[in-house]
Amino acid sequence: MLDETGQAAFPRLNRAYNSVFRPGRMSIGLVVPLEAYPNAAVPDMARHIERARLADSLGFSALWLRDVPFNVPSFGDAGQLFDPFVYLGALAASTRDIALGVASIVLPLRHPAHVAKPPLRRMCSRAGGFCSVSPLATGPTNIPP
Repeated sequence: MLDETGQAAFPRLNRAYNSVFRPGRMSIGLVVPLEAYPNAAVPDMARHIERARLADSLGFSALWLRDVPFNVPSFGDAGQLFDPFVYLGALAASTRDIALGVASIVLPLRHPAHVAKPPLRRMCSRAGGFCSVSPLATGPTNIPP
């Protein structure tokens, strides 16, 4: 339902967040990897930067990364293979306007300071900023015994 009260439904945080979360508007983002891999256990990722640039030029609002630290065949998804924080840096250097975000991070495998610092650095080093929507992923396939 369109909010016609004139009040912002979301706080204004940075350009990335503001472009993804707009009162009364829908945004469309993509979840990485930007390729299908029906005949392989993991994505190829050979043209990932090219595809990210294409998504940016086509006006998609965001690219979302997920932390999938282990390839668990029964889960059926190996994610984008790369460490999400390192990959965010590569995407930030390769794209211009698209928001970059982390949809999930496996917190039990990472120190809280390591989760907080890289996105803040990227917010400061890139005009678009950074978004984090669901910063926790847990489950037996993501947490070693």
